[in-house]
Amino acid sequence: MVREVSIGDLKLTKGNALVCVPVSGTNKEELTREIEALNKKNFDFIEWRIDGLQEKNFREVYSFVKLSLYKIPLLITYRTKNEGGLGSASIEEYENTIRALIDLKPEAVDIELSSPYSRELCDYAKAQGVTTVISYHNFKYTNEDAVILNKINEMKETSADVYKLALMPASFQDTLRVLSLSLKINETDFPSVLISMGDLGKISRVACNQTGSPFTFASSLKGSAPGQMEAGFVKKILSEIK
Repeated sequence: MVREVSIGDLKLTKGNALVCVPVSGTNKEELTREIEALNKKNFDFIEWRIDGLQEKNFREVYSFVKLSLYKIPLLITYRTKNEGGLGSASIEEYENTIRALIDLKPEAVDIELSSPYSRELCDYAKAQGVTTVISYHNFKYTNEDAVILNKINEMKETSADVYKLALMPASFQDTLRVLSLSLKINETDFPSVLISMGDLGKISRVACNQTGSPFTFASSLKGSAPGQMEAGFVKKILSEIK
């Protein structure tokens, strides 16, 4: 099913991939430095990674971040350790955290497919008018094609708006498989973002306009995953290779 999806006022389309830059400061001071270092010409929206946040009142920090970004759309992510992040929340704590994030009404929120509450969380976000990115990460290897397609089918069983899979290649052949699957999946299940991580997978982060992925992740001061490249460089390549 091809879905019409927006993140804030940004419409997700094929052939015009957007650039998302993560910020992940542990406190307001670090977040301020990251935000001040952003070149707004080099990206389209922000992913705020809160799994490393040390300040307890993330609602107050959210207000600070939104004010600092001034109308730039925001995707909020709490990444658990099992999915490559710093979050140590229990299953129930994760559900409560995501619900609290949705209540803040950001433009978008990340929901991990592995959560037993992923379907309910997607439905809750939908009811609140918040765009959802349902995600799966494998930092050890790239799954077989059948397993990847099965993950997509699991995502389709939810009401999520965007399907995201990030996989670690053991060879360039793995990256080629991800590129090929991205092209195939986005023919019927757009918008889907398939990423091959690490140095071997860098090409997957700039081939979005060819494979149909509606956005990619790039770094400013620091990245949030292996293989992320500098945002200005990524933006330039995307503009030159359509």
